[in-house]
Amino acid sequence: SSPEGGPARGAAGRAEREPAAGAEVYKVVFDPIRVETIAFVVPNSPNPNRRIDEFITSVRDIEQRTGLNFLNRINPAVQALIEESVAASLW
Repeated sequence: SSPEGGPARGAAGRAEREPAAGAEVYKVVFDPIRVETIAFVVPNSPNPNRRIDEFITSVRDIEQRTGLNFLNRINPAVQALIEESVAASLW
């Protein structure tokens, strides 16, 4: 039998039910020299015909989706400016 809380295992030893995963994944990159960020929200599924630049967004968008607060050690005025911008030029 399977341990409580673990995935159920089939005859082949593979999980019969997969752990839940988010529908999207995100990445935030901060360039401290240029004081700019680039952020991506990508669907957690294969997208062979899509380019990564289609998923560029703002840090603020990711903060609103996740409830996280990035760049919170930066001056609040500067933080607001860079989190609201979409710096596609960094890509």
